[in-house]
Amino acid sequence: MVRLVAVVLVLGITACGGGGGSGGGPSDDGTVPFTTVSAIEPGQAVRPRQGLARQLTTWTDDGKVDQIMKSALRTTSLVATFDDAGELVAVRTGSYGINLESTRPEIERRTAAFDPRFLVFVRAGKPLQPKAIIADPNAAGLEHLMFGVWQNPLSGKILDRYALLTATAQGTITPAAAVPAAGTASYQGAATGFLVTADGAVRDVSAEVTLAADFAAQSLAFTSGAAQELETSVLRPELATTGTLAIDSNRFSGTGTAANGWRGPIDGRFFGPEAEEAGGVLELRGGSRVERYVAAFGAAQ
Repeated sequence: MVRLVAVVLVLGITACGGGGGSGGGPSDDGTVPFTTVSAIEPGQAVRPRQGLARQLTTWTDDGKVDQIMKSALRTTSLVATFDDAGELVAVRTGSYGINLESTRPEIERRTAAFDPRFLVFVRAGKPLQPKAIIADPNAAGLEHLMFGVWQNPLSGKILDRYALLTATAQGTITPAAAVPAAGTASYQGAATGFLVTADGAVRDVSAEVTLAADFAAQSLAFTSGAAQELETSVLRPELATTGTLAIDSNRFSGTGTAANGWRGPIDGRFFGPEAEEAGGVLELRGGSRVERYVAAFGAAQ
């Protein structure tokens, strides 16, 4: 029988961003502070100190998004479970959460067909079933953070028409005093997200991401290339996004603009002891009441 190893990734953030926790030894629940991806050991439950997430609350109709009700930076959590071979085999999220364990027959786990850096967990069934897309820790090339997105249709007498779309990046944020005060740095990585089209359909996509930080000028140039649908290889050049973001201590934020004119907030943090990595979330808004692109990204120097 395959033994499962739970890695608990817990965020503490508010609508203003930020959040954290303390270091030290094992906590009362048996978890230990996250240090790096490569330091995760079999049998160990690990919690990162900090992160951020953006969550859309949607109203759905017949398996499609009918309206975006709310968008916010929120508290969220992610439990990533690894087997003895070090493979990510299950995903469980926080409040109003989903539990996608690949050992259960109704849960499918697969590598994304057209971007092997991402793992897809989905419960088979109708559109807008529980799903998570997580950057594979063994393929993403990141040491200090993990990132991904998930969709979660709610259930209950009042909640049946609601679904949550969440993007998150979490790990160990760079201490403010350790962020360089001068010099430049270039980061290369990827993004994954959900594209909600005008007809309310939700598409899974990924894209290349480049960040160029000028620490003296406290400025960061964000560039995301044309997106590609993860399961069909259809290109979405309209989602190529740029933005000039302001660096404030160990965080950065600003507005992104896509090739099709969609605009919206980009929020991120530097991760690692000396800002070796950067990650964050974005939300771009189109012209209709449902057109959105919500994504998480991670990149390393």
